[in-house]
Amino acid sequence: MKKEKPKTIVLIGPNHFNAGNYDILLSNYSYKTPYGILESDTKMINALFDESFMGIDEQPFEKEHSISALAGFIENSFPKTKLVPIIIKRRTSEEKLDKLIAALESVVTRDTLVIGSVDFSHHLNKTAAQFHDDKSIATLESFDFESIKKLEIDSPPTIYVLLNYLQNRSAQKMLAKNMNSADVSGNPASQDVTSYLF
Repeated sequence: MKKEKPKTIVLIGPNHFNAGNYDILLSNYSYKTPYGILESDTKMINALFDESFMGIDEQPFEKEHSISALAGFIENSFPKTKLVPIIIKRRTSEEKLDKLIAALESVVTRDTLVIGSVDFSHHLNKTAAQFHDDKSIATLESFDFESIKKLEIDSPPTIYVLLNYLQNRSAQKMLAKNMNSADVSGNPASQDVTSYLF
């Protein structure tokens, strides 16, 4: 994606710790990384912000790894890109998610990259993880919105927002790469596998 040179990256992930007073949260803070400071796109954040269903709260982002885990990689790969971090609680209503999708539609430009930061299977052996991943991939490829909430993934709300965003742009052809921590670590007998879908 480096050649695309996105001006802004909207990074959406789960609110793992259910922190903060809103189901959907934004942050204006920048991230200090080994490669420099990843600055927030405060202009887009302020344009996106709608207090009726989302909040700006910095504290929950201090420990939220769905965002911080990728900050260094973003700054290293896209040194002139700015960040719009969004975290979503697991039980967020579809009504609020639809409002977020509409807000994204109104502010996201052609030079924006939207990323969902979501782990897939958790705490399973490799065989069980692959079984669930195959179901997840089929659901994503078919844009089966009803099945999203039944998937073995970190954040069904994030995937719901991402798939709607893609569908609204008629971007429904997927190229998928699936891997898991058992393969990456070289420990196929692991009983505590986390899997990933790129």
